[in-house]
Amino acid sequence: MSLIALANCTNEIKIEGFDAAAFKLDKHACSGARASLESQLIAVQEEFKGHNQIEITKLLGKPDKIEIYTRGQRFFIYFIEKGPSCSDKKLVKYPKSLFIRFSALNSANEIFIKDY
Repeated sequence: MSLIALANCTNEIKIEGFDAAAFKLDKHACSGARASLESQLIAVQEEFKGHNQIEITKLLGKPDKIEIYTRGQRFFIYFIEKGPSCSDKKLVKYPKSLFIRFSALNSANEIFIKDY
């Protein structure tokens, strides 16, 4: 019972100047909407800091990849360019991506875009 109460205590993130709905709908960046939102994303990326994994997932949707890092840290990875799961098999395995690193205490503490 108390776990349900804790899950509902998270704050919903609202970031002015960022079309989170369009980002969330473009799973694996297959439709190209995320690429068109890159400049908005860069402008507001610091706003993600301090938020937990549930809050980030509510805002951006399920990450395209999750990587476990050292000491209980993890990365949520969202593709900005078309990912390998899109229909074109010639796409790069590691497209330009948004990385959000969470500390062992479940707080986003580093946000960056990496172009392999």
